[in-house]
Parts: sequence; structure tokens; C-alpha cells
Amino acid sequence: MENTLFPIKMEMHIIFAVAATLVFIVQFIRLRKKYHLVLAAAIPATLLAYVIDSRAFFYGLGVAEAAALIAALILCKTIDRDPPEPETTPENPEAAADAEAQPEEADKAEPEAAQAAAEESEA
Repeated sequence: MENTLFPIKMEMHIIFAVAATLVFIVQFIRLRKKYHLVLAAAIPATLLAYVIDSRAFFYGLGVAEAAALIAALILCKTIDRDPPEPETTPENPEAAADAEAQPEEADKAEPEAAQAAAEESEA
């Protein structure tokens, strides 16, 4: 292929591909998200454009890279999605009313305690 395939030199492309692949492999080991594994395979595949000098292969590689990015996006939004946090409000309406009333009772107790402390200090 021509030397104008990528806006950076081949050496910089190799360094970027190796670094990005290592990052995605580490993230896959840490988080077990499947899209990290897809990206860890897709990024070094871009280096194949330097090995095989065919216009058809180059465009096929571009289609494969686009498919890998779409697959990673789909995995990220569906299978690898974090579970939703549970709701903090209880299902029992009476318990919810009790939970809401407790802070008000605590606010009432504070002035009474301050008043009792003031009376003790006067005596």
C-alpha cells in the first residue's frame, strides 16, 4: 500500500496498537467485559494493512474493523451493562412514611436537648 494510509508513521502506529491492546487486555482481566476483548483483537488487526499489499484486503479490513466497533458498542450497551442499583424506597408505604418522619423527629429532639443543656448550665 501507499505510505499515506495512516496519518502517523508505522513505528508510532505499532506502539499505539501494542499499548492499546495491553490496556484492553488488562481491562478485560479486571472487569470481564466482553467488549474489551473485541477491541483488544480489533486494534492490532489494523497492523495487517502493512503486511498484505492488496486494495481489496485493505477495504475488507476496514469493513471488519467497522464491524468490530459496532459489535463492541452493542456488547457495551447490552450484555456488559452494569446491573441497575436497587431502589432506596421500601415497597411498604407505611415504612416509607416512617422513614420520612424520622428526620423530622430528630430535628425536634435537637432543640429540646439544647434547651435542657442550657437549663443545666444556668443551675
